[in-house]
Amino acid sequence: MHDVVVIGAGLAGLRCAAVLAERGLEVVVLEAADAVGGRQRTDIVDGFRLDRGFQVLNPAYPALRRSVDLDALALRSFPVGVQVRTDRGVAAVRHPLRHPSSIARTIGSGLVSAADAVAFARWLAPAFTRRLSDRARDDRPLREAWDAAGLRGPLRTAVLEPFLAGVVAEADGVTSNAFVQELVRYFARGRPGLPAQGIAAVPGQLAARARAAGAEIRLGARAERVERDGPIVEVDVAGGEALRAGRVVVAVGPETVAELTPVPRPATNGLQTWWFAATHAPSASALLRVDGRGGGRRGPVVNTAVISHTAPSYAPAGRHLIEATCLLPRGVATAGEDEVRRHLAELWDAEVTDWQLLRRDDIPDALPTQPSPLRAPRQPRVADRVTSRATTAMRRRSRVRWRRASAPLARCSWTRGGDGRRGAAAVGGAHRAAGDRLVHRVRDGGDADVEHRGLRIPMRFHSRDRGVSRGAGRICRRGAGECGDRGGARHPPELVGACRRDRAGGRDDGHRAVRDSHRDAATCAPVNPET
Repeated sequence: MHDVVVIGAGLAGLRCAAVLAERGLEVVVLEAADAVGGRQRTDIVDGFRLDRGFQVLNPAYPALRRSVDLDALALRSFPVGVQVRTDRGVAAVRHPLRHPSSIARTIGSGLVSAADAVAFARWLAPAFTRRLSDRARDDRPLREAWDAAGLRGPLRTAVLEPFLAGVVAEADGVTSNAFVQELVRYFARGRPGLPAQGIAAVPGQLAARARAAGAEIRLGARAERVERDGPIVEVDVAGGEALRAGRVVVAVGPETVAELTPVPRPATNGLQTWWFAATHAPSASALLRVDGRGGGRRGPVVNTAVISHTAPSYAPAGRHLIEATCLLPRGVATAGEDEVRRHLAELWDAEVTDWQLLRRDDIPDALPTQPSPLRAPRQPRVADRVTSRATTAMRRRSRVRWRRASAPLARCSWTRGGDGRRGAAAVGGAHRAAGDRLVHRVRDGGDADVEHRGLRIPMRFHSRDRGVSRGAGRICRRGAGECGDRGGARHPPELVGACRRDRAGGRDDGHRAVRDSHRDAATCAPVNPET
C-alpha cells in the first residue's frame, strides 16, 4: 500500500508528487500516456520542434520560479511587444520601459493616443496597488472595465483585443477583468519565452525532481476508477493490478476529471495552432503579429509569429518555423487551411502558398474559462481521502497549493502530556496502519505525543497548526541520526530501540523503518481523529 497515489503526470500532478515525496511520503504517479507532461509536450516533426499548441513560459510567475530551474531550461525570450497589421501597414508597440527608444515610433503609429495611454494606466493601476482578492470583490467582465476606464481607442481595438484574444482564448471580452489585469501585470514584469528544447523540458524537469525525491512514475497506466474502501482508497488501473493508498490526488484534464471524481467537467476555451515550415522568413522580426485592421477581425488567425527567430533550436538550419493560432469555439465550424493561408498572406504581406504545413493542433480544452466575478480557488478535497488537482493549461502556472492540497494528508493537533509538555499528534497518512491515526507514547519523563514521520523539514499547515508543526519538526530533526537518515541527536529511548531493531534486521530506511516497526507495537495507540 502507498501513502499517496497521484493520477496524472501533467504539471500539477508532477509538482504535487515532488512536494509530497520530498516530505517523506511514499508516492506513485499514474499516467495514461507514454510520456509525462500532459499538454506540455514537444514532438520532432521533419527536424522541427513542435509543441502541442503555441505555448510560452513567463518567468515572472512566482510559483514557476519556485518549482523549476529556469537557467537549466535555457529560455529564449520573445521581444516585449507586439506587431500590429493596420490598414496603413505594420506598426510595433513595445514595452516603453524596456524599449524607450521606440516610444516616438509607437506614438507616430497612431495606435496609442494620449487619452488611450491615460485610460490604460487607469485600468491597469489597481493590479499594482490592490491585492487580487480585493479586486475580485468588485470584479466585472473585461469589456465593461475597459469602458469604465475610458479605454475605447485603437490601443484597445487594434492592439489589446486581438492580442488578448489569443491569451485568454476568447474574443468577446467576457473574461474576468481582475484575472486579465493579473496576466498583464505579469507580462509587464517578465519576458515570456520558450525553453531551447521545447515546452516538454518543463514537465521533464519536474518529473526528474519527483523521481529524485523517491516518487515512482508509471507511464501507460490509465486509472479507470477511484473508490474509497473504509480508510483506504483503491484505484483500478487498466490492464494492471489495483493500487491501494491512504490518499489519492486526481490531477487530470477536464475531459477526464468527471470520470474519476464527482467534480463536474469544468468549462474551457479552445485554441487551434497551425505549424508551417518555410525556406524564407516572412519578416525579420520576432515580435508576435496580430490583426488590428478596422472593422473587426478579417480572418481566423488571432496571432502569428516566426518561432525560429526567438528559438532557433525549433527549426533545422536554413529553415524557419511559423505558428498561426486561431480560436476554437465549441459547436462552431473551424477555419480550413485555405482560409488560414489567405489570412496569413494578408498579415505578413508575403507569399505563403509554398509554406509546408507540418501539423495542426486542435486543443479544445486549452484554457479554463475565467468569467467574472473571479472566485477563489475551489477546495480541492472532493471526497474523503480524495483530492482533485485537475489542470488544463499553463495558465495555472504550475500552481500546487501545498497548504490546501495536502492538509488532509498531514495535520497536527495540540495535545498536552502529563508533565505539561506539548507535542504533536500524528494523523492522516503518517502511519500505514489501516488508515488509523496513531501516535507514539514517549515515556521518558512525560507523555508527549511525538510525530516521527517525515517532518525533518517543517511543513506549512493551517494557521492554528503552525506552532505544532514547528515543534514536531524540531523533535524529528533531533532524532533523525538514530534512524540512519541524517546526523543528529538521539530519539527518545523507545523510538531508538525500535529503529535499532530494524537496522539490526537489515532495514535501514530511516523514518519509514521506524513507522513500520511501530505499526504493531504496543506503544502505538489510536488517537481520536477529532483530538
